[in-house]
Amino acid sequence: DWCYNSRLHQPATDAADNLFKAIGFDYFGPFDGHDVEQLVQVFKAVKKRKGPRLIHVYTTKGKGFAPAEADQIKYHAITKINAPLLNTQNTAPKYADVFGQWLCDEAAQDQRLLAVTPAMCEGSGMVKFAAQYPERYFDVAIAEQHAVTLAAGMACEGLKPVVAIYSTFLQRGYDQLI
Repeated sequence: DWCYNSRLHQPATDAADNLFKAIGFDYFGPFDGHDVEQLVQVFKAVKKRKGPRLIHVYTTKGKGFAPAEADQIKYHAITKINAPLLNTQNTAPKYADVFGQWLCDEAAQDQRLLAVTPAMCEGSGMVKFAAQYPERYFDVAIAEQHAVTLAAGMACEGLKPVVAIYSTFLQRGYDQLI
């Protein structure tokens, strides 16, 4: 049976200690997401089972790409990597850099401007703002719904919150947005 902890080689926890088991899921894992041979075996075995199933897989961010393993924030979302011989450097500012500068410029003119982000400070270009205006910067972690709701409350009080969320993740806060 694949219902075991592959790292510790111990039986998986019972329903009292495992949320997924407690709500009726067959829980399998955790498994090393970089061990493809093991994952193939797990998927084949779990595929044959009936009912709700959850396979817990853990990975190392950037695994196999040394620069990403060393700097996970910088390499979280990158554009195409140019081959060294091409030597084509784009000097145009990135959208996030333009947005971050605009945010700082506006904040300098209006004390009511605040910035809210769900754990996307670097990717949204808010690093400079967070450093210059720490009391006006709010990182709500990975909680897009909360970011939108918090900003709505701030706006109701006469503040001017700016929320930076990648469009893909705004789906999580869409009901609040409406």
